[in-house]
Amino acid sequence: MQRTNRQIDAVDQRLIAALKDDARISMKGLAGVAGLSRSATVERVRRLERDGVIAGYTIRTRERGDALQAWLMLKLAPDHDCPNVAKTIAAIPEVAACYSLAGAVDALVLIASPNVERLSEIRDIISAIPSVTGVQTHPVLTRY
Repeated sequence: MQRTNRQIDAVDQRLIAALKDDARISMKGLAGVAGLSRSATVERVRRLERDGVIAGYTIRTRERGDALQAWLMLKLAPDHDCPNVAKTIAAIPEVAACYSLAGAVDALVLIASPNVERLSEIRDIISAIPSVTGVQTHPVLTRY
């Protein structure tokens, strides 16, 4: 990736903002945003990519669909092997995140479950892990 000291101008900023908003926008759509011809827009975008200003494109997904989310707060045995416990937990498909913490709670796990029954099953699976000595379940009611 080549980097240059070239300044980002207002047209580049409009292109970047439009791509951040919708990475699938067409070059024709970008040209309209930029107030340039399609070919000039293609050249600008290629330069932004080449210079490393645009590092890549991505997608956004809905937050695990309409899943029921819950935080599980885990207490682990004093001699626990956190990386192995986390690896076991992360293998559960509904686990969205697993964090190791310092303090009264040893691990925090975010679950995205299709329903309460599956959340209960996941809680039981995690509770059965030998190093897990306690689980508190906190279902998410509202996300702001």
